[in-house]
Amino acid sequence: SLKNILPYAEECGVSVAIENNVIEPKHVVDGDPIVLMADPKEFVTLLNRIDVDILLDSGHLKVASETLDIDREKFLGVVESHVSHVHLHTNNGLSDQHKPVERGDRAFEAWKRFDTKPTTVEAKFDNAENMAEYVRWLSEHSDN
Repeated sequence: SLKNILPYAEECGVSVAIENNVIEPKHVVDGDPIVLMADPKEFVTLLNRIDVDILLDSGHLKVASETLDIDREKFLGVVESHVSHVHLHTNNGLSDQHKPVERGDRAFEAWKRFDTKPTTVEAKFDNAENMAEYVRWLSEHSDN
């Protein structure tokens, strides 16, 4: 359990962060999700019990918010003070496609709230040059 993992991680000098999960329509059976940690209520319960970091996955949030009709702002408000890292990518809201975010995309706007946090770009690119160009673009649009 996290109550066991967190003290051990601290002893070892590593941090633990819980990533919000992706819930696509195929992960909902009879109206109920079959995976955990996508709904803000689950994070409220977790964070009321344990002080743990959150790894915010922008693409997972986009799909889960569409699939479960989750209010993104409510979700971000719940986890905001705990976010320690961001996985940055976007999608069509139906599946976890790992596309690069663009200005105006909700995933980009969410990242702007956390652009002081370490960010891993989880988007797919045709080649390293395109990826490097994208990272430069992100740097130019970061407030840091």
